[in-house]
Amino acid sequence: MEKLHAHIKRKAVAVTLWPVSRLGGIERYNIYLRDLLSSYGTQLNFYCLDSLKLNMAEKICARLIPGLKEFLFLSRAVEANASQYDFVITHNLAGGGLKTGRIPVYAVFHGLYASALASVDRDVQHRFGNVWKRQCLKHLEGMAVRRPKELICVSRDLNRQMRLLYDIPSSVVNNCIDISHFKKRPDRRTIRSKLGIAENDFVGIYAGRWDPIQKAVDILVDVVHSRNDVKWIVASDAADVPRGIENMVVLDRVGYEELPTVYSAADFALQLSRYEGFSYFALEACACSLPLISTPCGGVAMDLLKEAGMESLLLTRPRKTSQFVKFVNERIDRLKRDHTYRETAGNRLREITAKGYSMSVWKDEMVRKLSLDERYAPEPAHERSASECSS
Repeated sequence: MEKLHAHIKRKAVAVTLWPVSRLGGIERYNIYLRDLLSSYGTQLNFYCLDSLKLNMAEKICARLIPGLKEFLFLSRAVEANASQYDFVITHNLAGGGLKTGRIPVYAVFHGLYASALASVDRDVQHRFGNVWKRQCLKHLEGMAVRRPKELICVSRDLNRQMRLLYDIPSSVVNNCIDISHFKKRPDRRTIRSKLGIAENDFVGIYAGRWDPIQKAVDILVDVVHSRNDVKWIVASDAADVPRGIENMVVLDRVGYEELPTVYSAADFALQLSRYEGFSYFALEACACSLPLISTPCGGVAMDLLKEAGMESLLLTRPRKTSQFVKFVNERIDRLKRDHTYRETAGNRLREITAKGYSMSVWKDEMVRKLSLDERYAPEPAHERSASECSS
C-alpha cells in the first residue's frame, strides 16, 4: 500500500463560497483550518466564487440553475489543478461535484438545504425561495453528499439530519471557538454603562444575521415588544434592524475582539432560529456563561442544553406566533426570578463548552480525521547495511 507521505506536496485546497476576509462562520472555520495546516508546514489555498472566470454559456447556466456555480464550476476549477495538492476540503455545495481521482476529498457540511427547507416550511408564513430554486438546491445537495468522499458534519445534530434525510454515514467533528477569548468579563458595570444600560436591568441578547426567515427575528421583535421589563442587546450588521425601540440597544458590526465584552453585559441569550447547522452565537454565549433559550432546531444548542440538564430552556414550535412568544416569556420569567437557576445554567453551559468545543479538542479531532500525523510524518531514517558502513 502506498505510504501517505510518499509524494507529499505540503499543499491543500479548500473550496468555499467566499474568501476568509469576509469573516462569516465558514470563513472563520477556514481560518482555523489554515492555522492548523500551517503548524504542519502545509499551505492551504482557497478556491472561491470570486476566483471563477466563466464563459458566456457558463454564466447563463449559472443564472438558470441556482447552486450550479459552486457545485460544478468551482469543482472544475479545482480539478484542473488537483494534482498540485495532497487533499481537498469542500464546504457544503462548494466543490460538491469534484472528481479528483486518488486525491482525498473531505466534505465538510455546515448545514443541509433539505433540512433547512423542511424546518422553515413548518411556519407557513415564511416559504424559502421559489420552487425551482428549492428543487435545484436539494437535488445538487443530494448529489454532493453521495459523491465518493469523507463526509464531516460540524455538529451531532447535523449528523442526525444527514442520516435521516440521506441515509448516508458521516463523522462528527464539532465546531470550536477560542475558549480563552470567549469568557465572561468581570467588569459588567462598566460595560453596561458604556452601552447605556443600567446596572440593575435584566438584559437579553441576540447576536447574528438579521434574517426573518432562518433566524426568525420577526418573532424576536414580537418578544422584545412584549417585554418592557427586559433590556435587549441586538448585535447585527444588517441595515434593516428596527430602530427606535426604547428597550433595545442595537450594535452594528461588532468585531470579533469585542464580542465577549458585549455578551458579558447580558443575563441570558435568546436564539429563535427555525434552522441552524451549528450556531456560533449559541456556543459563544454559552462560553460566556450565559443561559441560552433556544429552539430545538438550533444546531449545537440542543446538545448543549441537554448535556447541561437544562432542557427546560428549550422551546417547542407551535404554529401560532402568540403561543410561541408565550413559551419564550415563560422561560425568561424563570431566569429573571430565579438567580440560582440562572447562575447554575450559565456555569454548566460554560463548563460543557470549555470541555467539548475548545480549539484544542477540535484540532485533535481534525488531525485524526485528516490523517495529518501520518500524512506529514517524517520519512523513516534509512538504516545503512553493514556493507555500506564498511565502504
